[in-house]
Amino acid sequence: MKLTKILALGGLLAGAGFAQSALAAPVTCGLNATELLSVWAAQTDGCIQQDKIFTFLDLTNNNATDLSGLGVLFKFSPDSPGPGIDTHQIVFNQFPTSVALDYVLTYSIAIDLSQNADNIFKNASIGVDVPGSLPGTTVTKTYFSDAAMTSQLAQLALNNAGSAGPTNGVQGQTELWVSVHIQQPSTASLNSVTDTYEEALSGIPEPGTLALLGLGLLGLGSRRSRKA
Repeated sequence: MKLTKILALGGLLAGAGFAQSALAAPVTCGLNATELLSVWAAQTDGCIQQDKIFTFLDLTNNNATDLSGLGVLFKFSPDSPGPGIDTHQIVFNQFPTSVALDYVLTYSIAIDLSQNADNIFKNASIGVDVPGSLPGTTVTKTYFSDAAMTSQLAQLALNNAGSAGPTNGVQGQTELWVSVHIQQPSTASLNSVTDTYEEALSGIPEPGTLALLGLGLLGLGSRRSRKA
């Protein structure tokens, strides 16, 4: 069942309409407040958080399970892990409990280059939270460099709770198209899936590069001292 080709997802999507609207600026994502999937899907121009634009693309529901209550949370982590690096997260939660799920959710994430023209993605990772008493869920996440989703950059997969990544396969990109495939038997449950992206200034060298540069300058200074 294609979410973008129907007018409702349970009662919550009735009348929401997923037809493309006139071009408009993205609305602000619900930072630290969970939006329903229906709300995000209705934002046909995406939503923006800091300098990231998150755009819902499609939902292929292979078993027609009602996902109207699925929540989406867009988060910006102000505690940057390094100089010139920011972290953004998108969290999917409020999954049906002990219900069979088999669907593929696709979305895009892009850096708003009008704000940060020199920024690029540095890496990406995924985290899955599964109740210890109800294991068995598999989450596979695939990153692409094109809207047709034919040029794969990287793939991360998890069976039950844990984390995978970070993958550097996305490094240097300014826009990613992402597929999240969730497979859950009726005997399992899923608390949340967290997609994490690190963004860096393209001109910020890696720590190792900075160290080598420092050693080179130190050596150059010593050489000049001996010549003096």
